[in-house]
Amino acid sequence: MATQDSDDRVNVGRLERLLSILGGGSLLIYAFRRGSFRSLLAAFLGAEFIYRGAKGHCVLYDLLDVSTAETEEIIKEKVQELRAKPANAEQQPPEKAAREAGASLQPQAKTAAKKSGSPKYEEMSKEELYEKAKELDIAGRSKMSKEALIKALRAKS
Repeated sequence: MATQDSDDRVNVGRLERLLSILGGGSLLIYAFRRGSFRSLLAAFLGAEFIYRGAKGHCVLYDLLDVSTAETEEIIKEKVQELRAKPANAEQQPPEKAAREAGASLQPQAKTAAKKSGSPKYEEMSKEELYEKAKELDIAGRSKMSKEALIKALRAKS
């Protein structure tokens, strides 16, 4: 069952939100043009897709614990980090560069934490930090930035 905390959380990415609004609008137009009782289902689905796109929250994604919005944030953060590096910086191995660009969204923070004995929150993705905050029952975690999650996790530890 979804909690109030997760109902406010944006879990649909921007492109997907736009496509939901466009698809929902198309379904509504189709339903109104048909005007039959059967088209009521199409109108309901269209309205639901428009709501999903406008709100940025999908109940099904919540139930499946999926978020395309956080994936976009992670990729955006990694791209900004790569752009901020000086041009003469050491060239990274292709695996690491791909991971930082978002090709692999599961950083090896858990392995690093086990080796060092303490979690390295900066190396974890926002999604991983959110899950850790969820385990520790940190209030307001859905509205926290990555930095705020790190600060709250350190305070709770």
